[in-house]
Amino acid sequence: MRLLVIEDERKIARVITESLKREKYAVDVAYDGEEGFNLADSQPYDLLIVDRMLPGLEGTEIVKKLRENGKNFWGHFVCVGARAGTCEDIVFRFGRGG
Repeated sequence: MRLLVIEDERKIARVITESLKREKYAVDVAYDGEEGFNLADSQPYDLLIVDRMLPGLEGTEIVKKLRENGKNFWGHFVCVGARAGTCEDIVFRFGRGG
């Protein structure tokens, strides 16, 4: 399974990435929204782990743009973020095709 972690806090990205690699997942990491979008747009990933608030493109913008172009994104993502309610909002918004 190939995963992409998009997280601007390098310590958090490292913890997530190292944990996943210990479980034998192939993991790439991007540290801002533009880099994350470009990676996800250029190759298929089974799962995106996306920070909600990123420099460049926010997590919701990345998911929306990938869904619009439909090239490599099948819709599997996990939201991470510090704000309460954020992930629920994203699931509601994108889980219903919005």
